[in-house]
Amino acid sequence: MPSDLSFPQLVPIVQHVDERGSLSKLSVNQDEREFGPIAELLFSRSTRGVIRGFHYQVQRSSGPKLVWCVDGKVEDASFHVPSASNEVPKLWTYRLTAGGPALLLPAGFAHAFECLTASCTLIYALSKKYDASEDRVINYASLGKWWTTTNPVVSDRDRTAVELGHLD
Repeated sequence: MPSDLSFPQLVPIVQHVDERGSLSKLSVNQDEREFGPIAELLFSRSTRGVIRGFHYQVQRSSGPKLVWCVDGKVEDASFHVPSASNEVPKLWTYRLTAGGPALLLPAGFAHAFECLTASCTLIYALSKKYDASEDRVINYASLGKWWTTTNPVVSDRDRTAVELGHLD
């Protein structure tokens, strides 16, 4: 795995299992990548067919983010937000599952996911504190149909978000 953080990268989870259960350890400062201290820890719970995103932070709230699926299964999608509105960015997709690796996203990447199981739980570790005034959303359908559901459950905010080609 490259040591730079210019694209989304899977981060392995070390799991210890015994008769009591399990303990999972996640290290984001491996391979010389610097994540920094965790500013906030968020938990997201969704049900099958829910799509959340594409969300990203700008200015001082923009920083690397770790996404860890601890229950269920999700189709995860992200892309680097282009500086020019006519750029078509590369879409990075990963299938994240409980017990599998986590995903480390660089600053400047918009992130979305679809819950593929009856329910799913994601943990987000943010390297910068969330600021609602610096939060941006791009319509989940901007980069074509990357999701599997035919009837996605989407928030009003995500459904009415700006299309990729119309960023300010």
